[in-house]
Parts: sequence; structure tokens; C-alpha cells
Amino acid sequence: MSMTVKEWMEFALYDKERGYYATRLGSLPDYVTAPTFGPFLGEAIASELIRAWRTLPKNLHPEVFSVVEAGCGADGNLSAAIVGVIRNQEPVLYDRLQVLLVDRSLPRLDSAVSRLSGLFENKVFGCPDITQIPKVWGAIISNELLDAFAVRLIRRTAGEEVQEGYVAGGDSRAIEWRKCSDPVVVSFGLDLPLNTAYALNLDALKFFEAVRDRLDHGLILTVDFGDLRPMIFERSALKAFSNRTVRNLTLGAAGSEDLTSPVDFSLLMDCGMRLGLETLHFETLGSFLIRNGIADKMAPAGGIAALKDNLKIKTLIHPYGFGEDFKVLIQGK
Repeated sequence: MSMTVKEWMEFALYDKERGYYATRLGSLPDYVTAPTFGPFLGEAIASELIRAWRTLPKNLHPEVFSVVEAGCGADGNLSAAIVGVIRNQEPVLYDRLQVLLVDRSLPRLDSAVSRLSGLFENKVFGCPDITQIPKVWGAIISNELLDAFAVRLIRRTAGEEVQEGYVAGGDSRAIEWRKCSDPVVVSFGLDLPLNTAYALNLDALKFFEAVRDRLDHGLILTVDFGDLRPMIFERSALKAFSNRTVRNLTLGAAGSEDLTSPVDFSLLMDCGMRLGLETLHFETLGSFLIRNGIADKMAPAGGIAALKDNLKIKTLIHPYGFGEDFKVLIQGK
């Protein structure tokens, strides 16, 4: 029995018993994210939020400023870094701050809320679904969340037919292509280059709708692996990670590998425009970190600890690594 690639990804990544994330509650050893290298991304985001806060007239400051992290994971390191900087640099904002952690895995969510509650008393709350949080004034942040959503794998053929990828049953687990009859999916497929496999992330668009509905006023900040069009079409539509290296997509047993797809930021910005969101910044991760002062954190040479921190910073901003592959999209409402 076969299933669509989206159905397979949903099962392989999120099944409560065998899915990749369900079986790795404590850690995700197969890949690294920006917070893995230290607090630098969180500190840069905090600088962005503090700058936005300071540009607002005081009479427009809300009574409660919310930092929402969607897909917080088990440790909540990104939010911890953000809130730590706000506490140290902008105490008035910190007094009004609440932190809402969101993760669909309840064990991971409980772990993150417990950890951050110990660091920031009476500031931290958790919710498993972004649609269930109250309407907020502040910032909704995600880091490497959208590239983990299950996608519709599609392509356009020479006859203007849009096909969808299916995972075949049996031992081979090969991807088969069949004509797509879903008019919504077909409408997206007609814009594709010929015979180019493309990861259509409809769940990301639904996520943006939910975020727009939950944000009364403030910023939506998205950090993820991906690109704009047409460069996005040059990337592999699906990737598998194991032991922190990219591997051939085997579509093996559920939970055996991390599956990811590059984010089409052109699609996100078009979606945001239709939803009434304004694009304030779109830049590489390296540019975002440099703009927010990461170069000032480079330690003078002389010691193993300083050398390690400097290497982490260089990894985050290097054009052949995180610095160019990851992008930052900031939208306002």
C-alpha cells in the first residue's frame, strides 16, 4: 500500500510511538541548529526586539509583551537566550514580559517549560498548539520549524500535468509519481520549472495564517533553511540527516532518519502580503547576526575557550555554512 510523501513524512516524523521526534525526546543527534552553537542567535533576536520596543512611544507600550517560540523543543535554549538579554538590558520590558512556549510534543514542551520556569520565575507558560494561545502583542518566533513540516512533493511535466510523489509500499520505498487531482496543489504546480521536484509546504502557509490570527501587533520572526525563487528550485526538495550529515533519502523505517525540506521564502512573503503582513527584513542568517552585533562577541585570541567561541561564531556567519544557507524573515503587523 502506498501513501503520499506528505503522509509518509507525517508518520515518519511525528507518529507518537515510532516517529523521529517522539523517539528522541532528550536530544536530536542527527543535526545541529543555530542555538546549538551557543546563545548568539537568541542574543541577536533579543537585540531586534529591544530595538523595536525602544522605537515605540512609551504611551504605546503594551501592559504585556509576549515572546512566543513555536517549536521550542525540549530545552528552550533560544527563548532562554532571548529573555536573558532582555532581563539584563531592558528591565522595563522584562517586567512586562511573558514567554509562551509552543511544541506539539507534550514531553518536550513540559521539559522546556520546566527548565525556563526555573530561570525566569512566573514568566513562562506552555501550549501544544499555536492556535490555542491567546491573542498577543509582541513577537512570534520560529527557528528551523517550517523545514520540518510534512510537504506535498510535486512536479510539472512537459504536458502541463502536475504530478505528486507517493512512497511505494514494500521493501523498496521508492517514490512514484502520479497525476495530482487536488486543484489547490495543481495551482501551485503550474508555476514550477519543468520536471523539477518541489516541496509544497501547505502546512507552513496554514501556520502563517494561525500566527497572523494570534498576533494583535508586533513581529513574526522566521529563521529557517531555504531560499527565494528561482534559487529554491536548485535545491534538493527533500533531505535526510543522520549523525549530522546529509544522506541519500532512503525512506527507511519510521523514526530512522530526520527528513527536511528547504523553505520557499518567496511563497512565505507572498502569503504574508495576502494576510496583511509587512516584510520588514529578509536577509541571510549571517547578515542578521552581523547587523545585531555578533562581531562584537568575538573574543581576543588567547585560550581554548575563546578559540572555541570564535569558531562557533564563524560557523554561524560563514557564507558556505549557516551564514548563507539559513535565512531570516521578519514581518510586522
